[in-house]
Amino acid sequence: MSERSIRLRLHAALRDATGTETIDVTIAPGATPRDAFAAAIERSPALGDWRDVVAFGTDERLLAAERPIPTDTVEIHALPPVSGG
Repeated sequence: MSERSIRLRLHAALRDATGTETIDVTIAPGATPRDAFAAAIERSPALGDWRDVVAFGTDERLLAAERPIPTDTVEIHALPPVSGG
């Protein structure tokens, strides 16, 4: 397997911090959502503040931050913590 491109869709405060809705990154085989987010931080350092609290998912399910991204996944949603009131 070789490197591949994946799109991170940024939501809420992540989108506000970067001024963009998506960031495309290149990931290695076996990369995790956290690896993809680290690559996004390299492109947009403003995301660094969110490194330890962001959650990940696809349109169908949540993804564990430390498990390999399924090979059929082309887009991951990066979700900041949510608070309500």
